[in-house]
Amino acid sequence: MPDQETLMVQTGCHFEEIGEMLDEMVGQCPTSIRLIRHLKMSVNQFAHYLKHDHIKFMVKNDEAFLDSLADQYVTGVGIGQALHYDIAGAYAEVDGSNWSKFDENGNPVFHPNGKIAKSPGYSPPNLKMFV
Repeated sequence: MPDQETLMVQTGCHFEEIGEMLDEMVGQCPTSIRLIRHLKMSVNQFAHYLKHDHIKFMVKNDEAFLDSLADQYVTGVGIGQALHYDIAGAYAEVDGSNWSKFDENGNPVFHPNGKIAKSPGYSPPNLKMFV
């Protein structure tokens, strides 16, 4: 059984990233404008509640849940390819940036809510060359 608190925080972080993607989407008709706005509000609220221990969930089918996570990776790559992004290069850049959040001994530093914090050596990703 996974640590429930870690699962909630990590899932909240995942949905926070989806919220950031929605922040960069601009609807081009009244329906898409309304739906994007609604999704942003719902996803960001869900992420916040998960990360701050206000709500909990359980996985009802591990195989189906894992399939969904793997499919999200595949469809994310597909979106990047449709936009002609160098998704592999961007992934490597973001991964390196995330590793720079660790302290000088290679250990993660955590916020009180369980999310990994940025260490003094943190360097944000530079994605210009991958767009």
